[in-house]
Amino acid sequence: MKKEQSVIAAKKKKFMVTSIIWIVVVALIVVFGVQLAYRVPWTYDMTGQKLFVLSEETKNVTDGLTDTVKIGAVYSDSNQDAMVSALLKEYEKISPNIQVEFLDVDKNPGMLAGYELGDVKAVPNGTIIVNGNGRYKVIAPTELFASGETGNQFYGESEITGAIRYVTAETLPKIYFLQGHDELKTGTDTAKAVALLERDAYAVDTLSLLEKGSVPEDASMVIAVSPAEDLSDEEAAALRTYLEAGGKFLLSVDPTLSTNTDKLKNFGEITRSYGIDIANNFVFEEDQSYYLTTSNMYLIPRYGEHAITEQMINDQKYVVLPLVRGLTEVEHADDVKLTPLLQSSPSSWMRTDVSIAENGMTEKDVQGPINLAYAVEQNGPRMVVIGDSNFMTDGNLEMQGNSNLFINSVDWLNGGRDSAMIAGKVINSNSMVVRGADFVKLMIICCVVMPLVMFVGAIFVWRMKKNK
Repeated sequence: MKKEQSVIAAKKKKFMVTSIIWIVVVALIVVFGVQLAYRVPWTYDMTGQKLFVLSEETKNVTDGLTDTVKIGAVYSDSNQDAMVSALLKEYEKISPNIQVEFLDVDKNPGMLAGYELGDVKAVPNGTIIVNGNGRYKVIAPTELFASGETGNQFYGESEITGAIRYVTAETLPKIYFLQGHDELKTGTDTAKAVALLERDAYAVDTLSLLEKGSVPEDASMVIAVSPAEDLSDEEAAALRTYLEAGGKFLLSVDPTLSTNTDKLKNFGEITRSYGIDIANNFVFEEDQSYYLTTSNMYLIPRYGEHAITEQMINDQKYVVLPLVRGLTEVEHADDVKLTPLLQSSPSSWMRTDVSIAENGMTEKDVQGPINLAYAVEQNGPRMVVIGDSNFMTDGNLEMQGNSNLFINSVDWLNGGRDSAMIAGKVINSNSMVVRGADFVKLMIICCVVMPLVMFVGAIFVWRMKKNK
């Protein structure tokens, strides 16, 4: 009897020791796994839009960082946004030169001192501040999230990567928006276009040729958006001098619907000297495939082959032009190269006499296709002329490929400069679609890894019971 009790006691002791050893081993494995997970920059994002996977554009921007970039997220300790926090962790992983910190300015307002914000006073909760190379960029909470036709959009990566590019660029090409001719205002009508340029590492300012007398020497290009009044003779001479010296010019003009009077004579003389006529007219589209269902004058044009449109064609992103002025070619110098960028369908027509009140096409109208935008290059000067300005206003810029047309035109005018445009991502999808390599990974996890873990666990439990 005593012998049996001693055997049982020995088995119990052995079982207890084995259990303790296994518990310690499992605990060590868990601790080691957690520590390894924090140190190894490996993640698997199963969201349909890859909300927490940084794009190749971001990697290209961050790979070249040599100086420290500070990212401050203004959130109280109890009110941090989970999506923003997760995204900022990915930025910390992608580069050792990126430092992220959360700033509870309600408790400690002095935390903003290290970000050198200058005249910026109000920094609401949810603001992201990116600081580096003596520059800073403030991203408002409203710029991180937006609602659209496809759902709620998250622009976190787009804004933060653009801000990093802005503050770390060695030089910022200077773009001047022409003012003084009743153009669209940069602070209201085209604020998103200006923000897009800054995300693409441009410096933006306004220019009054009447005040300055000439285009500043630091101008990389000049943009005129929907001028309703003409250049004076002195302004036209200054702009012409700038172009002849190798300047870059983007002009967008809207259609004239009420008068045949040429209100943009001097603008027109400049464009005609490079082979483009911007005479008064408007374009009407008859082919349903090339206009929005809401209006025959909201065109979805075809693309011409050019560096500006190449990626848009590959990505199948369409431009929407609300109310368009047609452009025609005129005689020009042999060394001027004209490339149509956008064109209406053969079923469209252009009304050159806008006093005609007929709804349909008349004998005086011009049968399509009609060219709607041109890229112009000579030995030095470059110009993009677009027969619409509404596409780049705040209400339309984010529609389809409109922002691509704008920023691609600017980059091409600046010598083919690479853009770091990153699209917003939908965050409220109701379904998850898994295809290709992601499907294989998910299948391996669900059908191999998880069953194998459970099988090994079952074997372990069986062995422990057997030892009893």
